[in-house]
Amino acid sequence: MPSLVLLRIDALGLEAFQGGGHPPAGLASFAAGERSAFIDWLRSQPRKARYRLLVDLADESHETETLPRTRGADRRALTGRRLAAWYPQACYARADTLHIDRKANTELILFSGLARPAGVDVWTSALRDAGCGCERLVPASELIAHALRGAARLIVSHSRAGMRLTLVDGHIARLSRLVESSSNGPDRAGWQHEIERTLHYANSLQLQTGEHPAGSLQIAVLSAGPTRGAEAKLQALDLSRHDFHETGMAFTDSSELLLNWLARAPRKLGWPGLSPDAHPISRHARSLALGTGLLLSAGGTGMAGMHWLAAEEAHEHHAALQRETARLQHDLTELAAIHAGLDAPPAQIIDTVKQVAQEQSSAILPLAVLRPIADILDQTPGLTLKTLDWSPAPADTGSHLVNVRLSFAADAPDSHAGRTAVDAFVALLGRRGARHLATQRDPAGDTHIELLLEPQR
Repeated sequence: MPSLVLLRIDALGLEAFQGGGHPPAGLASFAAGERSAFIDWLRSQPRKARYRLLVDLADESHETETLPRTRGADRRALTGRRLAAWYPQACYARADTLHIDRKANTELILFSGLARPAGVDVWTSALRDAGCGCERLVPASELIAHALRGAARLIVSHSRAGMRLTLVDGHIARLSRLVESSSNGPDRAGWQHEIERTLHYANSLQLQTGEHPAGSLQIAVLSAGPTRGAEAKLQALDLSRHDFHETGMAFTDSSELLLNWLARAPRKLGWPGLSPDAHPISRHARSLALGTGLLLSAGGTGMAGMHWLAAEEAHEHHAALQRETARLQHDLTELAAIHAGLDAPPAQIIDTVKQVAQEQSSAILPLAVLRPIADILDQTPGLTLKTLDWSPAPADTGSHLVNVRLSFAADAPDSHAGRTAVDAFVALLGRRGARHLATQRDPAGDTHIELLLEPQR
């Protein structure tokens, strides 16, 4: 059998291991951005080497939808449209049936895949450019669910990428989170908080394997068994004990387990990804060898020679088209990887920041208007405030002014003392920068004042 090479992808880069051993032997390691070095390494490997990929990224997402029950081509079209709506590339996604309601003629479907495939594309495109195929492309959550199938429970596993929390329900992963900030260090209080958050959400899901009232899901920590990676060991975790991190709980790296499971993974696991026969050069070489054998067995007649030339020309044309397609896909992948971190175009971000700053600067705080008026009222006894309202002043009067309208009744509105109190109130506000616009008295004796005031900062 050709040699088996196991590749593990995470946010830090790619690791290569020799499959078939316990533990798998390390072959090479490439940091994020060392795509060219990875291609050179692939070209130095045996041509018949087989490759399988383990994806350990934080970009996995799981969505559940209830759809009308259909069959055949209609179902493939329906699930294809929903996969395209949830995930940017269908080759890194799949749909699994959770439940069929025959009375309502509906189907509960779990859609899982990569919400941001750029982290995988950069490595799979390198495989294609090096002329290599990929037998399996399996996410870590699906390997865990396949190997630890059974009653619904939350599996906690660790690797250099961080802490992964996988809800296993039967043989399906219902959700999977990777806490990248976690490590194999002592920050277990942070781990406990993330486990509690995930457990709260997991208990709200409608699980298939038995009844699970809120808070009843079991939590287990995954670690290598006694023979180091050959078998799994699960250790129950009790969050009700606040000192669980002091009880000798083993938070070990589970990468060896996942790689061993990847080496034995059946064909049904994982995403479609790259086909092992996808590279045009290998297809052309096999077709040419087959054509040569047929020509030799036919005795090399002239008619066979003409067919061989036509077939060779067709294969060369097809290979050229495939190479051009691969080049364009490579350029598209690099562009997606460069711009994957941008949530919006720069111009849109700048415009949004300006709008927020403008809204904040134009906001009028009630206390900024009420405080100077209250201070002046304390200095002018004899006035009784009845109404007070304000609004932003027109733009031509100043960007930070407020149009204030007051009405109050003097204790003796027709007396000289009442008018003096009103004049003193206006004069004191004027000393603080207020602009007096108008003063009016109605038949009832109430005094109405309108002015422009700069709010206190």
